[in-house]
Amino acid sequence: MNHTTPEPEAKAIVAHIDLDKAVCTHSLRVTAATEADEGGVPLIAIQKWLGHKDPRKTLRYIRGHEDLDRSPAYIIRYD
Repeated sequence: MNHTTPEPEAKAIVAHIDLDKAVCTHSLRVTAATEADEGGVPLIAIQKWLGHKDPRKTLRYIRGHEDLDRSPAYIIRYD
């Protein structure tokens, strides 16, 4: 994480509302990406929203895509 990330603010909010201390900005991004996917948002839109250049990285964020080797995003080359 760098100085522009909201990690300290996220940790303060997590502590304030008494969530599990393991919750961090990464876990919140994973949850948001998964919810967006389950809500029907196209992968390309989620990819852009998260700022990923490669859709394979986005797929790692979305829970339920454990069989990544069969995903088109892992078959196509992104050079």
